[in-house]
Amino acid sequence: MMTSAVLAFWSDRLFPALPSQGFTAVLLAVATGSVLGPVVAGSVADVFGATPMFLGTAALAAAAALAVRSRYIRESAAS
Repeated sequence: MMTSAVLAFWSDRLFPALPSQGFTAVLLAVATGSVLGPVVAGSVADVFGATPMFLGTAALAAAAALAVRSRYIRESAAS
């Protein structure tokens, strides 16, 4: 429930003109990642082993952390 609340507030800020459609888009993105992530991770683990799979997922998390640093994000008032 807390995750849904965070996603609702985040999508409202991300898509201020269409908050309900933004929330739907965010839920679809999260659901797609929840389905495809384990499939890809399992395939990578089968081919390359568990260690490269875990290193790959750690690299994805690090890349996401770098991508959302505050100097790349500009906050503006909703019109």
